[in-house]
Amino acid sequence: MEAVAFAQSQQSRLGRDQQALAHTMQDMPEIEEIPQPEGKRETTKTWLQIKEEEAMLEEKKKYEGQTWQLHEDVQKLQEELLQLMDENTKCPELERLEWSEFFLDPEEWQRLEAEGKHHLKEMEEKVEMDKMSNQYLQHLITKECWDELSVKARSVKAFLSELEVHNYAIKERSDEELQNLQRVIMQREIEIADKKIQEELIVMQRKEEEVEEEEEGAAQEIKGFAVTGSLSASIGIDSPYLYCQFDLHTREQRMNQMMLLKVIHNSLHGVFPS
Repeated sequence: MEAVAFAQSQQSRLGRDQQALAHTMQDMPEIEEIPQPEGKRETTKTWLQIKEEEAMLEEKKKYEGQTWQLHEDVQKLQEELLQLMDENTKCPELERLEWSEFFLDPEEWQRLEAEGKHHLKEMEEKVEMDKMSNQYLQHLITKECWDELSVKARSVKAFLSELEVHNYAIKERSDEELQNLQRVIMQREIEIADKKIQEELIVMQRKEEEVEEEEEGAAQEIKGFAVTGSLSASIGIDSPYLYCQFDLHTREQRMNQMMLLKVIHNSLHGVFPS
């Protein structure tokens, strides 16, 4: 009760001081602010702000002793409550009081408890969402890096040295890729047959010397690798459908060539483990 009366008296005193300051400001003439140059302007306090700060300092000094006394009383009360709670734990079970009996402000305790439960629920929901996200990420990684591979990634490690040899993981082709590949192969077969018929219809009558024929044959052998751009035939992987490098004129032809090169690439990786 003393603390409540003290707070009320302090509030009424501050109200009276503010009213007195307001009347004083009404009687004072207006003071024009002197403009300062840019870059050197400083924030200055008004006369009213200075007087309010002085009044607050005076009130603080005046009631500083009572404030400290209130702090000490609250600290003593806290120590007494802790002592009573400690003694309560040592009492027999029938004589023991509930923890709620020691709450001085049950409404505040209920509010804090509700906030704690709400925060705990939010944390549980966040943890559950993180768990689901990690499970989904695990599923994607497993599907992308293991389930969809026709040849799994493996390695052979030596016993007596740090040498380790890895194989090539090959991803299984989808139905759409197989359909596109079949379409490209059929298109290449038609183009190759058409080109062969055109070459047969053209009559070439040239008489060349034997030396020129031999030179042309040697050049033809060197030209094979340069034109096709692939040495896969030398290791047993035939690629009869590849375009000649000088025949890649349209975007569709380049896309088809990329698809055929990808087939050779996968075939080379498949030959490596064996």
